[in-house]
Amino acid sequence: VSNLLNKSLLFKLVLNSQDGLVLSLLNEKKINLNKIEQVLEKAALLAEKNKKISEFDINPLFVNEKDAIVADARVLLED
Repeated sequence: VSNLLNKSLLFKLVLNSQDGLVLSLLNEKKINLNKIEQVLEKAALLAEKNKKISEFDINPLFVNEKDAIVADARVLLED
C-alpha cells in the first residue's frame, strides 16, 4: 500500500466511519472484506500517483462474497 495509508489504517478509517457501522451490520452476511481492502488500496494508490486529485468518492460499492464492484465514482481534480 502507498505511503499515505497502510492496511490497518484503511480498515480503521472505514470501521470508524458511519459506513463502518453498516459494514459491521452487513458482516452477518457473507461479504469479501479482502475485496473492500483492494478497492481502498487501489484508490489510495491512484490518489498518490495523481497529485491533482483533491477528492475521491466511491458510492455505492457493492460487495458480496466474491466481488466488490464500484457502481459510481467521482474524482475531483485541482487546477
